[in-house]
Amino acid sequence: MVKNMKKIISVISIGILILGVFGVGASYVQKSSSENSLILDEYKVFDDEDDVRSIFGIKGPIINRIFNHMDLLSISIYEDAEATEFLYMKMNIGEVKYTELRSLYNIIWDFNGLMYCTGMHTLNSSDTILDYSAYYELNGKEHKIWNTTVEIDKINGVFTWQVTKSDLELKAGDILGKPRAQSIFMTKKLDSPFRIRFAIDEMESGPDYVIQY
Repeated sequence: MVKNMKKIISVISIGILILGVFGVGASYVQKSSSENSLILDEYKVFDDEDDVRSIFGIKGPIINRIFNHMDLLSISIYEDAEATEFLYMKMNIGEVKYTELRSLYNIIWDFNGLMYCTGMHTLNSSDTILDYSAYYELNGKEHKIWNTTVEIDKINGVFTWQVTKSDLELKAGDILGKPRAQSIFMTKKLDSPFRIRFAIDEMESGPDYVIQY
């Protein structure tokens, strides 16, 4: 009886550990840089796969197959010891696809009491790209910062943004609060009175990121 009880307790304990590691929602990994690495403290947050929601909140295998290019998989933030004037942000998605409609991808964070984002729009079934960084006043007014570039890895489904820190007035010790991400598949015109969001994926926020340089 005692042996059986020990086995039951062991099974329950292992089950609790498994649930703790593979819980739902976003998960987070912090990589400490080695002495030989130029990449400093890469911050990475993972999202659930195949969790795209279509209009009216419909989900499922067919929806995710249609809107796989909207499926957020992870975001990363990091700095480079040989290019300390830049901040790098990376987003991994299900696939890169250009369509006649508009695809929006944003990494969002809080700074100095305001919402900031770095993102990209694609449009018109081609390599038409609008990449940017921006911040928003409390009344919703947008201030875009154009000195941002993005590299697109079509094979692996990865976007990598290079942001000039001085444009965002970032310095060592500043905190990017609750980094998170969002993708939206919608009608072409942002200012259209009949704007429709056909699909969306939202990643839960991760821990704060502290600027190293």
